[in-house]
Amino acid sequence: MEVAYREMRQRQDGLVVRPTATVLLVIAGLVTATTPFDRTVGLDVQFLRSPSAVLALLLVVLFLGLTKGRVWLTHRSQVWAIAFVVVLGVLELARLALADAHSYVGAPSLTVVAVRYMSWAQPIILFLIVSVIAKDRRSAAFILQGFPFVMGALALGAIAVAGSSRWAPLGLNENAAGMAFGMALVIATAMLLRSSPRIAPALTVAYALCVPLTLIGLLGTGSRGASAATLVALAVLMVLTPMKLRRLLVLAAALIVLTVTSGAYLQNASALLLNRWQSALEGTQLGARDELIVVSYSLFTESPVWGYGLQANRLVGEQYWAARGGPTDSSFSPHNTYFSLLLPFGVLGAFPWFGMLVAVAMGAWKHRRHPNAPMLLALLMLFFAYTVGANIVGNVLFYVVLAVAACLPHWADANATEASNARQRSRLVPPGR
Repeated sequence: MEVAYREMRQRQDGLVVRPTATVLLVIAGLVTATTPFDRTVGLDVQFLRSPSAVLALLLVVLFLGLTKGRVWLTHRSQVWAIAFVVVLGVLELARLALADAHSYVGAPSLTVVAVRYMSWAQPIILFLIVSVIAKDRRSAAFILQGFPFVMGALALGAIAVAGSSRWAPLGLNENAAGMAFGMALVIATAMLLRSSPRIAPALTVAYALCVPLTLIGLLGTGSRGASAATLVALAVLMVLTPMKLRRLLVLAAALIVLTVTSGAYLQNASALLLNRWQSALEGTQLGARDELIVVSYSLFTESPVWGYGLQANRLVGEQYWAARGGPTDSSFSPHNTYFSLLLPFGVLGAFPWFGMLVAVAMGAWKHRRHPNAPMLLALLMLFFAYTVGANIVGNVLFYVVLAVAACLPHWADANATEASNARQRSRLVPPGR
């Protein structure tokens, strides 16, 4: 009976056999690990231009091939994700069909619209697939826990630059690199604080080394938004992690290392990096984000329901540069997740996306006592805190974290079922045996 039940649950989870589950988890982990290399491949197709995007497409194709195209919808966030993709497609086709070449924002070409639509839809499809794969409780180990080692190795470049200027590995945008280093720092700290299951001593040392390395990488990017979001995430991690003596000692040691590392790095940092921090604290230089919010809000009020389409950034660029005598034919991102959704798709298109986020966050919070919950909730807070000053809608790392966090209720239910089965079996044991 138990064997049949186990096989049924594996089929429901989309994991036909355990070796297949392992292969899918490894590919999902490679998607995460290769995101820092997104600028090293120069493919001209937007949704295939990076190693992580190619691996994500491979993961989707392999999963759908193994499961004959079936995706088991067991979480409300998955329904919201599908709704988002469908609404996006309907809105954009309707916009293209009803508007002429002069009123349509962007190129009135079905090919261009299809390619841009794919670039928006692929992360959502990745979320759907990973949210099924991650029901295997080994997923946190395969998908997330190796990421600090990749970023720790790349952080050695920041040490070589030694604070002389803003720095990012492999041609990445400095702010995107800052988020990746912040995510790696949170994961490494969470792994040091966890007690069940405990990690091997060698891995403990490796994660301990990753903490100062990823911090140096984060500071080296000069990303103020990523640094502030990382501080918020670390605070959430510390609040949610039950503190016993061992964890308090580890936390104290980690705080000392972080403080010493930060002080030593900033002491040798250039005036450029120090001025960025000082001007942000004084509110005198925010990278035009405050001005872009004003421009974006003005555009949003003119078309709040339907938005302007997939190339709404052209309108932002036109209005922003028109008041400053710049090139009005250039695009400009709002540098804000909310307006990055509301401007192209309006309230109608953005609503399912926010529904997906709320569903994952509520499910994860409800099961916040699960051993993996503090790390995942801290990572979610890292991205949520970053939404005001940056656009995370297309961030692959965000959707991977979101998908793994969506599985927290499934893991908790599985643990409760196993505990219940164990109690029932103990009652069936004859007395004296």
